[in-house]
Amino acid sequence: ETPPPSTTLSHSSMLSKNKHWLHKARVSLSRSVLPPPRSASCSRVASPASFNTSFTPASSQSLQHLICVSSCYYSTTNVTTTIPQPKIDKERMFNQLRDKYLETRRDMIAMNRPDIIDLPQMKVQFSLLENPQILTFEDLFQKLKKKLSMKQVLAVRVNREYIRDLAEFIGDDVKTVDFITFEDQDGRQLYWHSSAHLLGLAMEAYFKQDNNAENPVKLCDGPPLNEGGFFYEAYLENGRTITREDEQKLERIMMYEAKKNSKFERIEISKEDARIMFHDNKYKQEILDKIPEDEVVSVYKSGDLIDLCRGPHIARTGLIGAAKIRQTSGIYHKGDKEQEVLQRVYAITFPDSKQMKEWEQNMAERAQRDHRVVGAKQKLWMFHSAAPGNPFFLPHGTRIFTRLIDMMRREYRLRGYEEVISPQMFNKELWKTSGHWTHYRDDMFLMNEKDEHGEECMGLKPMNCPGHCLMFAHEKRSYRELPVRFADFSPLHRNELSGALTGLTRVRRFVQDDAHIFCRRDQVAKEIQDCLQFVKDVYSRFQLPLSFKLSTRPEKFMGGTELWNEAEASLRNALENLELPWEINHGDGAFYGPKIDITVKDSLDRFHQCATIQLDFQLPQQFELKYMSEDEHDARPVMIHRAILGSVERFMAVVTEHFAGKWPFWISPRQAVVIPVSPDFNDYAREVAEKILNERPDTYIDVWDHNHLRFNKKIREAQLNQYNFLLIVGEKEREGKSVAVRTREEGKQIGSLSVDKLIELFDEKTANFE
Repeated sequence: ETPPPSTTLSHSSMLSKNKHWLHKARVSLSRSVLPPPRSASCSRVASPASFNTSFTPASSQSLQHLICVSSCYYSTTNVTTTIPQPKIDKERMFNQLRDKYLETRRDMIAMNRPDIIDLPQMKVQFSLLENPQILTFEDLFQKLKKKLSMKQVLAVRVNREYIRDLAEFIGDDVKTVDFITFEDQDGRQLYWHSSAHLLGLAMEAYFKQDNNAENPVKLCDGPPLNEGGFFYEAYLENGRTITREDEQKLERIMMYEAKKNSKFERIEISKEDARIMFHDNKYKQEILDKIPEDEVVSVYKSGDLIDLCRGPHIARTGLIGAAKIRQTSGIYHKGDKEQEVLQRVYAITFPDSKQMKEWEQNMAERAQRDHRVVGAKQKLWMFHSAAPGNPFFLPHGTRIFTRLIDMMRREYRLRGYEEVISPQMFNKELWKTSGHWTHYRDDMFLMNEKDEHGEECMGLKPMNCPGHCLMFAHEKRSYRELPVRFADFSPLHRNELSGALTGLTRVRRFVQDDAHIFCRRDQVAKEIQDCLQFVKDVYSRFQLPLSFKLSTRPEKFMGGTELWNEAEASLRNALENLELPWEINHGDGAFYGPKIDITVKDSLDRFHQCATIQLDFQLPQQFELKYMSEDEHDARPVMIHRAILGSVERFMAVVTEHFAGKWPFWISPRQAVVIPVSPDFNDYAREVAEKILNERPDTYIDVWDHNHLRFNKKIREAQLNQYNFLLIVGEKEREGKSVAVRTREEGKQIGSLSVDKLIELFDEKTANFE
């Protein structure tokens, strides 16, 4: 009986049907979420008083009823009238649902509160029994504020796992509480996520002033970025793009709204209510499509913005003290050229203008250190449109790549790994067995191959684990052989979107220092601890501090929960036994098992995730792997996926920017250059280089015996090219069989050394990874 949202009816049909719709609406719709009908253009309009009923958000007919009531615009003359789309007052709907949600939560928490909670940062316990007025984490912070050396607290970490809003009630699941500040990595991510909402608010406020469109702006998504800052993307009607003038105005609106110090208010509602609340935004509907039907949906309100979001968020917008729009760009929705173009706005915020100024200086330094810039200057690598996402390593870049692989190979020999080589492509039956066909097919390069049986689908491997499973199963194994450790440097291919390709950090073809360990369950703890020690040893050579996160079971996973719980407990125990600082990263595990993600902090205070250790009880089951146990029964091995550097290409990008292209001697592509003071000493220069290479064949040494540059110019060029050592030879050095040694730092000289002493210096630098 309900017509579609927008249809055309004559007066005679509307007169009879509208009476029926209005009668149904009186018993199911509240006028609180619907603006009253406009009477200016109508000779007969229903009275607002006739809709004095209760709004029931969970009703599946709510949206239809809204449509019905908003349809009562018709004339007494026999003309054709268009029924407009409904408009819902989201703020009133939010407020009604919030009041009910908070009341329910408050009552529930009042009956279920912990007696005591631990505060590790203060090394004390806090009694809630003695402080019944403390209901939320905000209350707790205000109580303890004078004892904490923290000016601003953004959120809390509960039980070393979950991050929650300060406004959240303290439930009986709370055992420990840590306060999070902007200095924490998670704190910055949370801060920038909250700032994205402020940007979304500014975009709605600004672009809704555009009178050329009925609904000029539809917000899409606004996440924080790992490298710092955030973006929000939105669809703008009529092909509207964002100009530099728009960016400046958005900045001003953001700071204007921040100064209002509005609360971030969270509620949890049903998915059905969320669909009603955001019924006019297809992008929010797409987000809702990905949420399971039985899950609650969290919605946040900050100022005039009401948005879908998991959170958590900062308490108030007033914590945002400085904002800057970095850039804007047009992107295809979902990366699909057939879809509409969205406007993406990148921005960054800080608690105060001083930090913003420091960031701007830092960004200038980043631009100089960018691995693409350094790579071009030092002739390390190149890119070409003929092979998008596939870097070309030039001779000097290949030297760095080879050094890294050689380092890992030496470590493998010392730590009991066996290097293997596995095929580049497999048929889809293997990927079905491994689970990649279900979970990873869209990110693979697939091809069809015809044989005598018809067509067979093949896929380039995105990872090595299925091939290593086949190699383990190739022969019968005894418990005495375990652990078996396979290491593989075979190239991997992943079908990244073209818009996501970025230098060496996001490529389609890469090499990973990949290894898989097959072990008994009683060996898991030691193997995990050995892997963690391996990571610590390697990263200390690059002066990169580490932090650890335990990533747990995701929404889509293989296997039973009992095995997952056992796997997560094994990783947790290994981290605690080594007394490493670690956190929980809920739901970010691989589909086949939990993992430990290792994050490094570079010299520009940026965080990068490179290494990973993943425990897997699932793939051995999928491939039916087995070994003969001590009691002569078939037993299932446990599989550990392990990468230390991760993608070697990405790691090279990280260390290039970390060192600003000033490579330590042991990994440098230009370790030394011999520079004669005049052509008379060219022969001696070549003699020095030859002797060094005879003693140390893996030394990268050049001889600048060309005469088109003057001596001082050669010195300057060698320093700019980041040669670690400049070896100057002249009459004195030739007679004494020595070299005058300088470093790349201007004006720094080591002095005269014999060639033998110089070789000892090189050996010492290499042995100490300097």
